[in-house]
Amino acid sequence: MGQVALTRQVMQAAGGMLLAAAFLTAGALPLAAQGTGASVAMTEPAEDRYAFTPDAVTIPAGAAVTWTNRTDAPRTVTSDTGAFESGRLAENQTFRFTFTTPGTYAYHCSIHPYMHGTVTVTAAGAVAPGAAVAPAGARLPRTGAGSTGGRTIAAAAGLVATGAAALAAALRARRRPRW
Repeated sequence: MGQVALTRQVMQAAGGMLLAAAFLTAGALPLAAQGTGASVAMTEPAEDRYAFTPDAVTIPAGAAVTWTNRTDAPRTVTSDTGAFESGRLAENQTFRFTFTTPGTYAYHCSIHPYMHGTVTVTAAGAVAPGAAVAPAGARLPRTGAGSTGGRTIAAAAGLVATGAAALAAALRARRRPRW
């Protein structure tokens, strides 16, 4: 095997292992712990009645919330304390705000003052209030919801094992003397 081909094989195996490890890490953490933030839609659940959906979200410090106006009327996302203000959002426009300080942030739509919502920001790595935490080693019950998380993690673990084997084989091939 030529040096260039061997180097390419080693790089592909290492890249596959890194990608699989990233999938494993992402699958093992809850969304809030990943810092992905939250999405809120401005909706019209009843005729001429608008709402923030969901009206309450919890995120870790450093994460962002993205609001999207899903109605045909203008909306705002206005902090009750002046911490943030979206301005007028037309249909399908978004507003994103990153929350860096733990606390509870109430907001409303200045055009439709009956629209209210809250963002609860927890300390980075903290568990959201009311969230259930399983003891170490506990098995979670099957809910029948059809989640593919376990299969995704198993597939990623298989990729890591395959990548490790390919990397080891490539390194062994590199050490063989050429006769």
